[in-house]
Amino acid sequence: MTSEQFAIRTIEELAAATYSVTVRGTNRYIFGGGNKAGEFLTFSLSFEDFDRADGQLGRELTDTLQVGIVIVETDDDADALTRSLALGELIPQLVIATLVGDDLRLNGKVYRMEELTLDIPEPARPKVTPLTLWEESGERRFEPVGPAGPFHTPDEAAGVLHALVEAVEAGDVPDEHLVSQIAVMYQEINTRDRVLGVALGDHPEDGFDPSAKRFIAALRDPDVTFSTQEGWRPILQFIAAHVTDDVAAHAWANAGAYAWLTGRMALAARCAERAQAADPENSFAKLIITATDTGSRPAHILKKMNG
Repeated sequence: MTSEQFAIRTIEELAAATYSVTVRGTNRYIFGGGNKAGEFLTFSLSFEDFDRADGQLGRELTDTLQVGIVIVETDDDADALTRSLALGELIPQLVIATLVGDDLRLNGKVYRMEELTLDIPEPARPKVTPLTLWEESGERRFEPVGPAGPFHTPDEAAGVLHALVEAVEAGDVPDEHLVSQIAVMYQEINTRDRVLGVALGDHPEDGFDPSAKRFIAALRDPDVTFSTQEGWRPILQFIAAHVTDDVAAHAWANAGAYAWLTGRMALAARCAERAQAADPENSFAKLIITATDTGSRPAHILKKMNG
C-alpha cells in the first residue's frame, strides 16, 4: 500500500503487520513486504511446500518482494535456527526472523509477539476471505465431482461464468454444483480457455476467442495485474482440487497458467505437475513446465512462440 494509506517504518512493525494478517498456524514460513508498486503483500507456505519448491521459490520471491521479512514459525527452537540459517543463504535480501511459541527473535533481540501487535488500517489490510483461508489450508472440502452435463445454449455457459465471477468477487468457496458446472467447461480446450479468459478479464458472455487476446496481452506485460487477482488464484486451484480425473488436467493447467502469468512461478510449477500427472500429454501443462523449469517469464515464452 502507499505511504498515504499505511506506513511501516521499522522492521518490527513489518513483522507485526505480516503476522497479524495471516491465519494462525505453525511449521511454515510467513512472508511479508512490499512489491515494486509499493503494495503490502503477505502469504505463507508450509515447510513441506517450500522444501518441494527448492531454489525456484527463491527466484520468485526475489522478483516479488523488494523489501521484506520471513518469519519461520515452528514449535522447535533447533528447527527454527536450522531453517533460518538455510533461508538466509537462499534469500539473502529478506530479513529472517523466527517465532517459537510467542517469542519472536529478530535481529538479535527477543520480543513477545503480543508486544508487537499492530492495528492495521482497513485499506492496507489484505482481504481475508473463505477462499484465502482455504488457500492456506488446501484441505479437500468434498469428494471430487465430474461434469454436470452438457450446456445446451451459450447462455448456460455464460451463466456459469457469471456465477464463478460472483464467487471470486465475494471471496466465497464454490459449492459442488458450481464446481461440477465448471467441470463441464474443462472437457474441451475452447471452453477451458474461456474460463481462463474470464479470469484474465474477459466478460462472461464473450464467446471463445481463437486469437486469445487476453492471454497474449498478459504474456507481453511482465508487470500485469488483474482484477480480484487474489481471488482467482485460489478459486482456480480449488476447482482443480475438487474435479474428477477426466477433467483435472485442464483444471490444473488453468490454475498453473494463472499462477505463472501473475508471477507465482513455484505455484505454477506445482499446478502444472498435477496437470501432467492427470494427463502426461496435456500441451498447456507442458508449456508451463517448460517455462518454470527454465525460469522463463511469460514475455520470454511469447518471444519463443513468435520465433
